[in-house]
Amino acid sequence: MVKEKVDEAIETFIDNPSPQVSYHDLIMCLCELNKKDFKRIIKIAKLERKSNELFEQYFSLEK
Repeated sequence: MVKEKVDEAIETFIDNPSPQVSYHDLIMCLCELNKKDFKRIIKIAKLERKSNELFEQYFSLEK
């Protein structure tokens, strides 16, 4: 159930960056995760950030 809440909060936050979902709501959902799942989300976020940096570097070199 917690996973579904987190997924829903993240999707809503990304799809509708309006006040519907606040950072507080998102953090509250993340706090309900167990340590293992929380670490997985952190790893995913780090991988996404790194891949975005690599994409930016690649496309800036193409110009």
